[in-house]
Amino acid sequence: MIALILCGSALFFGMLLFWKYQDKLFREKRNIKIWFVLAVAFVFRVVLAASVRGYSVDIGCFTAWGDMAFSQGIPHMYAYAAQNNIFLDYPPGYMYILYLVGMLRRIFSLSTDSGAFLILLKLPATLFELGTAYLIWRIGCKQEKQTAGLALAAVYAFHPAFITTASLWGQVDGVFVFFLLLAFYFLSEKRHIASTVSYAVALLVKPQALVFFPIYLWYMIDLFVKKERGTWLLVIKCVGIGVAVFIAGVLPFSAGQEWNWILKLYMGTLSSYNYATLNTFNLYAIFGGNFTALDQTMLGISYQVWGIVLMTVVVLASACAYHKRGILTAAAFLNIGLCLLGTKMHERYMLPSIALLLAAYLLENKAGIRHFFGIFSFTAFLNIGYVLFLSLQGQPVYHIPQDDVFMITISVLNLAAFLLLIYYCFGGKKFETAIKK
Repeated sequence: MIALILCGSALFFGMLLFWKYQDKLFREKRNIKIWFVLAVAFVFRVVLAASVRGYSVDIGCFTAWGDMAFSQGIPHMYAYAAQNNIFLDYPPGYMYILYLVGMLRRIFSLSTDSGAFLILLKLPATLFELGTAYLIWRIGCKQEKQTAGLALAAVYAFHPAFITTASLWGQVDGVFVFFLLLAFYFLSEKRHIASTVSYAVALLVKPQALVFFPIYLWYMIDLFVKKERGTWLLVIKCVGIGVAVFIAGVLPFSAGQEWNWILKLYMGTLSSYNYATLNTFNLYAIFGGNFTALDQTMLGISYQVWGIVLMTVVVLASACAYHKRGILTAAAFLNIGLCLLGTKMHERYMLPSIALLLAAYLLENKAGIRHFFGIFSFTAFLNIGYVLFLSLQGQPVYHIPQDDVFMITISVLNLAAFLLLIYYCFGGKKFETAIKK
């Protein structure tokens, strides 16, 4: 604890000195500023990673999967898990990284209780989150907004929700978010092949990438409506490349497996955890739905029916958001809407929206987007931090009580903010004018 306080104090005074003397330090070498920000963020995150073990269930899973990937080999790990009834619900994308984690743990004989191992296990997500910060800076540079890009990259690098998720919790959403943001940025730039490849990689890392497919659907429909030349060829080419990338990522794990094993894995993952909500501060948390079975009712209607109807409405509404606000904002709207009105949502599923809103603000410079980024950053941090805090108690609590006042309060705030987001996406200029005033 003393070491953590000293490191935090050094970071604070170091940042003060940096802002005071940055022009003298860097002069014309503007690129050094982003590397300084990333370096400080990296050190800060590593210190935190070694100081807190994390969410024990996920740390245990990732440790076991890394050891299994290395000991059994990539071609056989999924077959070995199935034969021995070992829980393994993550797709192959992150298993490549966990293979390296397992290999390094064996080479250096790292104890799973050591700070060095915790750093190693949490390092991939940390590096990808800093990679996302760098991507945000590059977007700013390309838009000739280098100062704004640097500021927003710093905001992302030190974002408490992402630091909590990667450096404290030990989860890997940062890897998924990197590829997802890259995919939609490329799409906004009409770099279709690059976007397809990035999206396929995101899908290899997390099944939740499927949530964002409607945005690609609206984009393709828009091309057909505008009668863009070569649209059919472009769609066929992108689908072919996307499928090829996905298969290439899956094949190394397929030894001794049925031809459709990966489809069963994704379907099994998506159909698991059949609860109205899983510690997510959303509509169902307000009505006592946290870890409540889907066949239970809310206002006389089962949670499952509520989820199907409301998710369908959100997906259809995202088409209008796409046409009024563009790709990045529509993707954030879709994700936030499904998190707050959809069933079977985890507390971390809001994270992609934060990155998407930040990039959208950088590209569009709309005050409304900035406000929504701030609100949902705040509520996502409280949600993730609260779940982690309860899990670290002497008697760990993994399921927030259904009558928890804090959960219900922040859930109401989330829904109020989403109503404002709906008005922003469909009310257009009136909302933006009101915000500026």
